[in-house]
Amino acid sequence: MKLSFLLFTLLLALSLNLQAQNYGLGNTDPSVFSKYKLPETNLKSIFFNTQLNYRTQKGDYNNVTSYSTSSGSSIYKRFTSSLSPTIYMLMENDDRVLNLSTNISGGYSNYYNKSHSTSIIPNNNPFFNYNYSKQVTFDLNMDVIGNYRNYFTSGDLFYSVGTDLNARITDTKIDDRQGKTFNGTKTQDYYFTMGIGWGRLRNVTPVVSAIRFQERLKQINLLNNDLNTNTIESLAEQFSRQSYYSRVYNRDAKYFWQDIEKTLYENGVSLSGLNMYGSNYLMESLNEIRFSRYEGIIGGVNLQLNYENNFNSEFSRISEQFFGLANAFAEYSHQMNLNSQLRSRLSLSGGPSITKNSEVKQKYLLEAFVGYYYELTDRIVTSATDNLSLSFKNHARQDKSLSNTINLNVNYFIEDHLSLTASYSFYYNEGKYSEQKTVNNENYVSLGLTYFIDRAFIYL
Repeated sequence: MKLSFLLFTLLLALSLNLQAQNYGLGNTDPSVFSKYKLPETNLKSIFFNTQLNYRTQKGDYNNVTSYSTSSGSSIYKRFTSSLSPTIYMLMENDDRVLNLSTNISGGYSNYYNKSHSTSIIPNNNPFFNYNYSKQVTFDLNMDVIGNYRNYFTSGDLFYSVGTDLNARITDTKIDDRQGKTFNGTKTQDYYFTMGIGWGRLRNVTPVVSAIRFQERLKQINLLNNDLNTNTIESLAEQFSRQSYYSRVYNRDAKYFWQDIEKTLYENGVSLSGLNMYGSNYLMESLNEIRFSRYEGIIGGVNLQLNYENNFNSEFSRISEQFFGLANAFAEYSHQMNLNSQLRSRLSLSGGPSITKNSEVKQKYLLEAFVGYYYELTDRIVTSATDNLSLSFKNHARQDKSLSNTINLNVNYFIEDHLSLTASYSFYYNEGKYSEQKTVNNENYVSLGLTYFIDRAFIYL
């Protein structure tokens, strides 16, 4: 547990240290991000993600009961492949936000596992056990996440409703010393949330595009000084509406750039007479931003209803829980410069079970996230993230679980709609269930391709 908190703290400290860097925006006022007002936006994105993963894991456990003590370890290697189509929708302006994300993923994994253990019973000789297992698993996972946030007035107070629905089906075939067996599981985890909060978290990706565009104007000697803040904001709104032109005009690029030139006119900049190189150089700036940029801070309190349902065919048993939870959350995102972004989230939840004769009387959950994103070039994006989760459940016995996942990712955009992703993940889990204690350390290495069918702003 101490190692997990240490790793999370180190990444958070590193991010805060990096945050102290200068913006690198020249004379542009950094407040242009916080002052940006969201235009009427309807964003729809469809993409397919496929991955190949190689994973190694070493697990150790220690089980102490009133009549025996046992300990052991296991090592296994796993190969997995997956295909995941995702549909994302975002409708927003400065007064309300509606987003919906739907993801269906299917996977295949094959691994070989070997383990050994030692059991000690008082007044008896130690018992040593060696085991192996070959396992093939097929799984299907479905996620639906939606959130609606509406501001009461022109201030920062809002109300929100949301949902997070997850269902997973897994079929596993096992070949081990006991013979061949089959096990199927189905897990359902549904959250419904409503509450109030304060703050704003805006998508400022178009602002970054506008400042990048300013840099390129300087590079081709069309601009000597920085554009004023009003022009940056006007360019940002114009860039966010780029795909609208193809719905209205046959020669959409012509009319789009005519309107851009009108916006630049007040700063004495003219795009007429540009050669082919200069035109292409400016146009490329609109495709440089490889991850969404957010600026601001937001927080609030919620009432949550959480339904859990677990079925295991091996025991032919269904476990069902229904919780009423109070939740408090905060989220922060900041553009440290044109190339990097810091994001963090914190959520605390807790409350009783409202299921009659429930095995679990209460549940408490702490979740924390910190992430740092950096664009090395216009086609290479790197990120480092840390997810920490700590949960307690009050049974007739006390259960707890701590997990920490660190991810390091490199995305190379082969072209605007296709990226190659390489990632490394370290996963740590420590759990106490009844009288059994477990500790797992896992390492993942993956390589995959993501294809974006549509990733532009669309206005209706």
